[in-house]
Amino acid sequence: MFFIFLLIIANVTTVISLPGVDTETHLDCTNDYDEHMFCEFKAQNCSEYNVSLSTNEGTQLQSHGNCIPKQCGSQCCCSFETILVPGETHTVEVRRGNQRVQSKIFDVTQSIKPKVPTIISVDEVNGNFQVKWKNNMQGFFESSLTAEVMYRKKGDTENVTKSFQPQTMDNLNMYEISGEDLKPSTTYVVTVRSYTNRSGKFSDSSKEVEFSTRVDTETHLDCTNDYDEHMFCEFKAQNCSEYNVSLSTNEGTQLQSHGNCIPKQCGSQCCCSFETILVSGETHTVEVRRGNQRVQSKIFDVTQSIKPKVPTIISVDEVNGNFQVKWKNNMQGFFESSLTAEVMYRKKGDTENVTKSFQPQTMDNLNIYEISGEDLKPSTTYVVTVRSYTNRSGKFSDSSKEVEFSTRVDTETHLDCTNDYHEHMFCEFKAQNCSEYNVSLSTNEGTQLQSHGSCIPKQCGSQCCCSFETILVYGQTHTVEVRRGNQRVQSKIFDVTQSSKPKVPTIISVDEINGNFQVKWKNNMQGFFESSLTAEVMYRKKGDTENVTKSFKPQTMDNLNIYEISGEDLKPSTTYVVTVRSYTNRSGKFSDSSNEVEFSTPASHYALLLGLILGLSIAAVLIATAAFYCFVKVRRTWDNCPNPKLPILRPYAEELLKPQAPITSSVSVEPLIPDDSKSWSKGSLTDSCSGNLQQSSGIGSGSSCLSYANTEEHDIMASRLDALSKALPGISPVSPLTSNLLNKSNQAGGLFSAPCTPCGVKAVEVNSGSSDFDNKSYSILIPNLPHQDGSEVQTQAEMVCDSAYHPVEGNMVTCPDQGAPACPLLNLSLSGSPLMATEMSYQQCNADSGRLSYEEDSSLFSISSDTDTTASCDPAPRVEAGYESVDEGASRTTEPNQERKVATISDDNTSYVPAGSQSCPQVDDAYQPFQTLVGQPVRE
Repeated sequence: MFFIFLLIIANVTTVISLPGVDTETHLDCTNDYDEHMFCEFKAQNCSEYNVSLSTNEGTQLQSHGNCIPKQCGSQCCCSFETILVPGETHTVEVRRGNQRVQSKIFDVTQSIKPKVPTIISVDEVNGNFQVKWKNNMQGFFESSLTAEVMYRKKGDTENVTKSFQPQTMDNLNMYEISGEDLKPSTTYVVTVRSYTNRSGKFSDSSKEVEFSTRVDTETHLDCTNDYDEHMFCEFKAQNCSEYNVSLSTNEGTQLQSHGNCIPKQCGSQCCCSFETILVSGETHTVEVRRGNQRVQSKIFDVTQSIKPKVPTIISVDEVNGNFQVKWKNNMQGFFESSLTAEVMYRKKGDTENVTKSFQPQTMDNLNIYEISGEDLKPSTTYVVTVRSYTNRSGKFSDSSKEVEFSTRVDTETHLDCTNDYHEHMFCEFKAQNCSEYNVSLSTNEGTQLQSHGSCIPKQCGSQCCCSFETILVYGQTHTVEVRRGNQRVQSKIFDVTQSSKPKVPTIISVDEINGNFQVKWKNNMQGFFESSLTAEVMYRKKGDTENVTKSFKPQTMDNLNIYEISGEDLKPSTTYVVTVRSYTNRSGKFSDSSNEVEFSTPASHYALLLGLILGLSIAAVLIATAAFYCFVKVRRTWDNCPNPKLPILRPYAEELLKPQAPITSSVSVEPLIPDDSKSWSKGSLTDSCSGNLQQSSGIGSGSSCLSYANTEEHDIMASRLDALSKALPGISPVSPLTSNLLNKSNQAGGLFSAPCTPCGVKAVEVNSGSSDFDNKSYSILIPNLPHQDGSEVQTQAEMVCDSAYHPVEGNMVTCPDQGAPACPLLNLSLSGSPLMATEMSYQQCNADSGRLSYEEDSSLFSISSDTDTTASCDPAPRVEAGYESVDEGASRTTEPNQERKVATISDDNTSYVPAGSQSCPQVDDAYQPFQTLVGQPVRE
């Protein structure tokens, strides 16, 4: 590793010691190809350096001395005087003390730098500014120099540069700066430098010289000549009479005067005209003066200032539906043949011209041009004018006088004829009723017309058409004339060649070859004309309207034209239609298009593969998405499912009439103390769910009433059984087994059985002596509870009911004033249906009526002595049985010595009541009411 480091240090030392390797100086030397050599290089302190010059003679160096460089701007420079010989080389060495900084060899020829030119003068000559300078070079090298003149406005930084081979006069180089490129009343600065292509170096620029343009804001002098004997000058000025114009011919360095002219007012210009001999190649100087002051001077070349004379229109005549314009150009000699013409016409009153430029034909020393009748509108007046043009000076003549012409009334027809260059000529024109017209065809033979017959035109779409069979000869012309009766509507001449229209091609086949589609067709033309045809193939997608057009010179094979449509330009699995038409440049006409032929491209293998990949990819994405969706849905469903609880199945013995667990609610039962002084209370019943007796007589379909039995002692059970057997002779009494089972179940369930009592309705409210049993009202009959003194006490039960229940007024349970049991318990036989299922789906009761209602799960209720319940369906205090008024009843119910007994109402969704039990039967909501089964009990 140490050895490699030493080697690198040695190489660096070697490079530093080599000549020419210099990071401080950029040595460059030039010579003036005379006796001076000038060297310069870049250094910080020039006095520390020494420069030596030597001539290389073989392998020896002949010293030409040393130089202590001086500061030249940012460079160090030295100058040597020596003999400079083309082809010699010189070695220049730069040293800093004893150290050689740089050494370089310079070839004399390749390091030549021309001397700095010296501007002698800048003078105004004929409105231009002539710059004269010396290039300060001698010998043959001087003639090889070119020059570069740079000028600019004083104060500007951007130069206008002109490079050229300078002209010499009196051993001075000359260049004229055109006055047209300068602005008047402006000061410019100009400088010159020389250039040699021997070394590709410019000299340093000369010193800048200033010059100023004159005040020339009024005149723009321009002169033209008619290439005959007249010269016409014009310039812009306000008062023409103050100016004087002189014309001189330049003969070498002398000017031969041709006289002066006091200009006249010509429109907005001042103009002068001179008569002089005009010779091609001569120049003339025109000078404009205002008093003794020269305003402008300008040199004009005769050829470059030629302006043709004004043409003169001779006539405008209608010939075969066209309008032939004839005119004289008023020029003579060989110059006349070099003129072209420009015809301009427009509708009279319009300002926009239709311009036609052309090389005019001549007939009888007149120029001729035909304006096509198809380009003109019928029954219209036009104006036409002509002017000449020469490309020698690029100038137009002034326009001729305008001449008017009018078109005929021809609003119906636009005649056009074509031929197939064989034997058929086809003409068509526009008309409303073709049968009214007659078309004739004639061949023009000199001034005579040889008729080829007439044709009654037929309707061809929106045109009238005629077809002629005739011999068609190249170069001949035919005249076609359209007449309507005896009136000539239109007449037109058609050249056979210019009106040729190729026949319609016929496509033979379209075949696929190597992925391309080869179209073969016949052009149906014969002879040499066939070989001059080109073709145009147009194809497009079937159903599209935009064609792809290919124009070409078709190849032939087996007398068929062939063109291959590249398969790369077609889309796979696509149907295309192709058509062909021929074209000839002899007439510039296309044939009609051939019939369309369809072809279809095959499916792309890449497209099939790509479609398969895309289809499989999409299917995979869809399947994955569906599987994921199903998984998420099943997972959510599974997560939402509760853990299943297996039912506990235990064997049990079937038990008959086993009651369900009751739902209890409190009912307050208060004993009533009978008062013999109030006879109306004996046997009267009060509806605990109602505030008045009349409302209690109308029992709705969902109400329940708590009735109290009559306090008189009698055999209630016997009366009920007797009444039941009379009303329902088919019902047998309950068997002892059933009664025992029911009693046991009632006792086990805490049910308090009581005989049914009337609903507290007076006998006068009985409808027609009959009594109905309310289907949805169930009475709990509480037997008389004796006090310690043995007296019978009536009780009242207050039950909880729904205040929103609305009873239906209808059938009522009625009882007489001296109450006997009005709703005895039915004795139903077990042979039929021993148990009666009841759905207690009641609506809420009316708060005003105070009637009871049970909720949907209310059912059988029983009364016990351990619950106190206050009915919620009547906000007013209840009038208890045995009292005259509400206040008295309310006061008596709160007496401290009064005993309170509590009844419990058991509710269940479905209750089973055995026939013959000591309670009201439980029935279904939907059953129909039946007549009362209870008769008037016999009072003891």
